Amino acid sequence: FLASRSAKWWEVGASLFASNVGAEHFVGLAGTAAYSGIAVGFYEWGAVLCLMALGYLFLPPYLNSAISTMPDFVERRFSRRCKDALIVISLFLYVVTKISATLYAGQLIVAEVLHINEFVATIFLIADT
Repeated sequence: FLASRSAKWWEVGASLFASNVGAEHFVGLAGTAAYSGIAVGFYEWGAVLCLMALGYLFLPPYLNSAISTMPDFVERRFSRRCKDALIVISLFLYVVTKISATLYAGQLIVAEVLHINEFVATIFLIADT
């Protein structure tokens, strides 16, 4: 998971960037920027500053305690039940928010590029994933 702590900083940064960019960025942010202007780009630049501040504040305690995931931290700090609750809530919210938005944005792109029905594009994305 952590590459035995041998990953270089730029590899970790590239991994975080690649895992963060999805279809909703290409459709949502690009569409909003085309409609209202480049000011929407501050959303991403602001995220960089927030992530750097969070890394500066929270990364040292995580590294010192050899914790690699948030559920591990919650279990160590509270209990196994709290860890399980966090996992269930996180998975539910991820499916309801992130995956559904990504599928919707992705099917818009696929349907437009391949000139196919939106339902067929959604099934294609689910099957391909």
